[in-house]
Amino acid sequence: MEMNSKTIAEISPINAKQTGKFPIKLIAIILAIAVVITAALVLLIKPKKDIYVVEMEVEGYGVITMELVRTNAPATVDNFIKLAESNFYDGLTFIRAQEGFVIQGGDPLKGQSKAPEGENVKQAASIPGEFTSNGFYKNHISHIEGVISMARSNDPDSASSQFFITLGDARASLDGKYAGFGYVDEESMEVVHAIAEAMYPYADASMGFVYAVEKQVVITDVRVVDSYNID
Repeated sequence: MEMNSKTIAEISPINAKQTGKFPIKLIAIILAIAVVITAALVLLIKPKKDIYVVEMEVEGYGVITMELVRTNAPATVDNFIKLAESNFYDGLTFIRAQEGFVIQGGDPLKGQSKAPEGENVKQAASIPGEFTSNGFYKNHISHIEGVISMARSNDPDSASSQFFITLGDARASLDGKYAGFGYVDEESMEVVHAIAEAMYPYADASMGFVYAVEKQVVITDVRVVDSYNID
């Protein structure tokens, strides 16, 4: 079909002055796209907060509520939050309960030397050790009772997913050597001590490790419930 210049002008954006409708629709579409892109960027690039309130659901014991202090250990808190939000800790266990010292959890191997045959094991990257003996001087969290801190090997930069919660004053042995990054609230320490008491009978006498997986205590969920900045 032959089309003259008038026909082309009527269906072309160039004819905006004639209808007055197309530009409005175009602007609305552009604004909608901009809103979607902005929302996506906000989700991808979340502003960091000073404090993160986290709840750890423990099968048969209830909830451990803790405040993670990013101002003291930013890489450590960011790592823990990332793992929590990816459901990394769901189904992992507490593998250690050393009387008067710590309970420890978050090991993808659940305290075993290797994964069961055919089972996919979760992997977590290692992070820098944020403590003074490793040249990091911003972390002022001291290992009093109720501190959550990162477990590691002899390598100061080997912490990844395993954490521990102190059962008593451990400042003499842990301060400056391990990255404390938050505090368990007072009420939740009752849950922490109940977990420890349940695991003691099955714990190794020297270090408190519980190697029988069926005797370990299961973490069902770790979630961020609030975050805020320190004024």
